[in-house]
Amino acid sequence: MDQIYLCPGSLQEETVAYGKEFGMLIEAYSPFATGRLFKNPRIFEIAEQYGKNAGQIAIRWSLQKGHLPLPKSTHAERIGENLNVFDFELSQETMKELDSFAVPR
Repeated sequence: MDQIYLCPGSLQEETVAYGKEFGMLIEAYSPFATGRLFKNPRIFEIAEQYGKNAGQIAIRWSLQKGHLPLPKSTHAERIGENLNVFDFELSQETMKELDSFAVPR
């Protein structure tokens, strides 16, 4: 397993490819870009299209990439929401858009 910073807009392609080559599970810590992802208004528009929240979109993106997301929350409601990501799939177009996200710093 390799735990690396991974989120929409920060793909770490070389590191991910290396890990996959050697059969490593890639754990995506900070799938919300330490909260900066939520400064991009487009994530909320995408979430609305799917009937989900922005965090669920980021977690689903990570899962569809084959990563194990490690979201952080101290709120019971959000922790529950973070688990509710297996009843939908992001389209290829949405995945590509999320890949190219600019995450404000």
